[in-house]
Amino acid sequence: MLLITMLKKYTLSPGVATGAGMQSTVALVNLVCFYLIGVPLGALLGYLTSLEVKGIWIGMMGGVLAQTITLIYLIWRTNWDDEVKKASERLKRYYVKSDENS
Repeated sequence: MLLITMLKKYTLSPGVATGAGMQSTVALVNLVCFYLIGVPLGALLGYLTSLEVKGIWIGMMGGVLAQTITLIYLIWRTNWDDEVKKASERLKRYYVKSDENS
């Protein structure tokens, strides 16, 4: 049950952060969590202990957990009022009135 809840948060948080304009931050979090946390932890648990394949999976789930916690924290700390203002300014800048609306 914990795994299902964690996977729901895992699929939701990158989409929210990317939609909020934090694409480069999400990419950096993915790189750090998977390649600097998940893969080394999986290699240590898989090859240096008797866990073998289970250790690799545990390491990768550790990377997923680290990513999920990081992105949830970033989403929580985001000032959504400022994000709405930025989006409104972008819409005003690129909105072109047609002759039909005049």
